[in-house]
Amino acid sequence: MKNPINILNDFESVWYFTKYDDGLGKKVGIVYGCKSTDDMDNYFRPVKWKIMSKFQDEKTFNTLTKYIREQGTKFYTNDADNNDSNVWGYYYSKDCDINFEPLDMATTPDLGHTYLFYRDKETRIYKEL
Repeated sequence: MKNPINILNDFESVWYFTKYDDGLGKKVGIVYGCKSTDDMDNYFRPVKWKIMSKFQDEKTFNTLTKYIREQGTKFYTNDADNNDSNVWGYYYSKDCDINFEPLDMATTPDLGHTYLFYRDKETRIYKEL
């Protein structure tokens, strides 16, 4: 059997949400990925960026999210009023700890969040990006 982690090699960055309070909760339970910055110009990006749902293959989904959680960066977003966050998740890229642009594109259309905070791997303190 092919190693599920190899799926991630096709993407520049990947992430998943552990909490997404948009009233629908449809973005939790899905691993998203961006193959390149060119992907961000696609109007239909939320569909194009879906890699896998936990309902497709729960074992592979759990393997991928565990890897992203262990190797990636924990984050949350906030709106301009800096109210309690409705969005939490984990982000992974081979090139950097965290990148605002794909996460901004994935959340802004429906929530309008403008701030991104990430947990520093050394200090374990959240910092604004």
